[in-house]
Amino acid sequence: PTTLAKQVTDAAQRLWRAIPTSADLETPQGLAAAVKRSGAFLENQLANGTLSELQQASTTDLKALLSTFKQILTRGGATMPNSSNPSPGPLPTLRGALTPLDRATATLATMDTPQRAVNELAQQTDGALARMNTLQLVNAESPAPAWLLELPYRHNGQPETLRFRFERNTRD
Repeated sequence: PTTLAKQVTDAAQRLWRAIPTSADLETPQGLAAAVKRSGAFLENQLANGTLSELQQASTTDLKALLSTFKQILTRGGATMPNSSNPSPGPLPTLRGALTPLDRATATLATMDTPQRAVNELAQQTDGALARMNTLQLVNAESPAPAWLLELPYRHNGQPETLRFRFERNTRD
């Protein structure tokens, strides 16, 4: 098995623990907290939050944790391949069907060197951040009162994704 640097494994564990469990999403309060920490509102928190809220976001917000993880991987020598991989699932759109995202095969366990594992983690982290940014852009450019959210969660020790589309009822 590939052994990663302690700093990388610690950051990965912090990120994994920050992802809500399916049990966390069973109550309105738990779902609201998970949405707040989903990364969709990080820039708003940075622009308008109190010092205490900013400190909390840095340790609980998924986008902040992914960004920190990417920095740790980069400092650890991660390099990105020059080739571009296909989009991980359908591109987000407010008007399309909420098609389930394809399950990806776990590739980290097949890496034969720590460097390849760090590179793979960096590539996957970049992909997750790009997907979050794309969702934010889709929402920001929506002419209708609609909003799209993809919320990662843990179920039976496996990562899953809930996809939501919120729309304002326009009936008179």
